[in-house]
Amino acid sequence: EKTVLIVTADHGEGLREDNAYTNVVFERPSRFTHTVNLYDEVVRIPLVFVGAGVAKGLRVPTQVRLLDIPQTVAEIMTGRASPKQAGSSLMPALKGEAIAERPAFTEGKRMSSVRFEGWKYIRREKGYDRLQPFGRAVTLAIPEELFNLNNDPRETKNLVATRPSDLDRMRRLWSSMHREVTGRSLGVSHSVGTPAVRPSGASELRPATTSFLLSSDGKRHDLVGEIRTSGRFVNWRLAA
Repeated sequence: EKTVLIVTADHGEGLREDNAYTNVVFERPSRFTHTVNLYDEVVRIPLVFVGAGVAKGLRVPTQVRLLDIPQTVAEIMTGRASPKQAGSSLMPALKGEAIAERPAFTEGKRMSSVRFEGWKYIRREKGYDRLQPFGRAVTLAIPEELFNLNNDPRETKNLVATRPSDLDRMRRLWSSMHREVTGRSLGVSHSVGTPAVRPSGASELRPATTSFLLSSDGKRHDLVGEIRTSGRFVNWRLAA
């Protein structure tokens, strides 16, 4: 009468050969692993609620996330969701009410994805996007993948080159969720550079200048970020 049992998992497993890859960076096949791809066989998991307050025999087809489970537990135990916890309680769905689909953000080794409204967008970090299709001796650069899960549930047709509007929409959703989850934008954890400064007494037509100092420890680094200006960029000068 007072117990709710929750059965779930943290990931699935890569079992299919037709969409399995050998990642040449990690030098291991993605089949029988769960870290080097984010296809549905890996990111879809069981989620079962049984007990007090849960409708019996109910199947909820709407996409939810592991992120929603702590909020659900909080509401089961206290009667309300936590204002400090991410995610949304699933109690309405467990009572048989209709709920809106929630976009699901997932992460693997140097890659992440977003799944929403029948679409899946996968993005791999630069340097970790070199993939070797299963059974082939050729290495391909595949930094992004876009799948229409309604028409292609096995994720075999990458639509990055043929569906630009859907790609842009999923890119923007990925960027927003990536920033929310990591607290940073596209891998940049802090800003560099000085605020733009206009020389004292200078004419309004003279441009303001800003300087950036990027130092290296002798290793290769990928620097990703954005520079914004309320005016326009006039000139770049690279100093030693």
